[in-house]
Amino acid sequence: MSETPSKVSIRKKFPPPWRVVRTPGGYRVADSFGFNLVYIAGEDEAVRRGILNLPTRGEAKALAIAIAQLPELMTDKPKGNPRMSTEGLEFMEKWIEKNVTYKVRSGEPLSSFDPVRLAERAIMDAGQRGLRLDDLEPEFGTPETIIREALESSEGTPGD
Repeated sequence: MSETPSKVSIRKKFPPPWRVVRTPGGYRVADSFGFNLVYIAGEDEAVRRGILNLPTRGEAKALAIAIAQLPELMTDKPKGNPRMSTEGLEFMEKWIEKNVTYKVRSGEPLSSFDPVRLAERAIMDAGQRGLRLDDLEPEFGTPETIIREALESSEGTPGD
């Protein structure tokens, strides 16, 4: 009979912070090393969602965010503000769609994107909207990491 892992062993094997990463079919949760812990598929088109028996993309995102916060719940001292983390993720998704994905689809080559400069711009834009760097981290990784992952997932898209 297998033993239930302790809170300490889970935190050791899959170190926090866990972060949510948007994927083409939903979301994934990765530990601080980038090890994928879970994939959550989501579908907004009603017929496909019914056939595949999937949650909506919004529901998939909410589940991923909840899972990413588990390490915080396993400590005696919870930290951060989940509401702000959710706002941070939503900001980054919209920002990447506008400043990365749209430009890649429009034909701008991936080689023209500098993740460090894009991250600096994203942080400045977030600040103008009242978000702090804490609101973008730690659950979802640094803005630079999020942008690099968006660029990696854009490889092979039309316009590349």
